[in-house]
Amino acid sequence: MRTEEAAFHSDDELVAMIRQDDAGAFEAVYNKYASQLFHAANAILKDREACEDIIQELFTDLWIKRQRLNIHNLKAYLFAAARNNVLMTIRSGKIKIDISELEQLVAQSTASDGINEKELQQCIDRNVAMLPQKCRTIFILSREEKLSHKEIASQLNISSKTVENQMTIALKRLKSSLGDFMFFFL
Repeated sequence: MRTEEAAFHSDDELVAMIRQDDAGAFEAVYNKYASQLFHAANAILKDREACEDIIQELFTDLWIKRQRLNIHNLKAYLFAAARNNVLMTIRSGKIKIDISELEQLVAQSTASDGINEKELQQCIDRNVAMLPQKCRTIFILSREEKLSHKEIASQLNISSKTVENQMTIALKRLKSSLGDFMFFFL
């Protein structure tokens, strides 16, 4: 089937056609979702080349596994696969991101990932609780109370530089400790 014709089919029909080795249907799915998937991955990683690789790998895997596909919601499947590939990239250490971007990634999870999201949040909470008292207080004021470094410094009667240093310590420790959980999570 030609790509133009495939574009008029539903996602379920396209998946069925891809299972039957229909390259036109595969191309239609690629044209429909590749850009959206790229932008979602790039919003987290902010690395064009890495995101292009992630999306290319995702679609390569989709084609390779086409005859074994058991997809009930193509869009959800593709976005979950992209999210998992982003998380694996983060876990590999190839790309470093800020903990707030990881929290954003978790917040964007679909409802079907509620258990994993809950587990990840519990892990984040446990690791925040293990931070030294001053560091934990500053982290909570910054991330949960949404206070600026200047506001935290004023409230705690410390310098802004101290707040900045404590946030750096907190983020480093959390990134380090969450690495093992991210491997389990994936």
